[in-house]
Amino acid sequence: MNKVNGLSTTQKVVGGSLLALGAGWVAMNSMNKNKSGKMGSKIASAQEKLKKNLNKNLGSNR
Repeated sequence: MNKVNGLSTTQKVVGGSLLALGAGWVAMNSMNKNKSGKMGSKIASAQEKLKKNLNKNLGSNR
């Protein structure tokens, strides 16, 4: 929690927006059952990108 409190308001807004967009993207794509074959790897890839961006933002604030 201390890491989140240490972020600037802009970083919090950007991070929250990325999380919301990622969750919306996952929700929209999970509705399409016809493309379920590669969906797991796409979701994992998107989650990994979000984690890297969040870690990058947390690291730059130290």
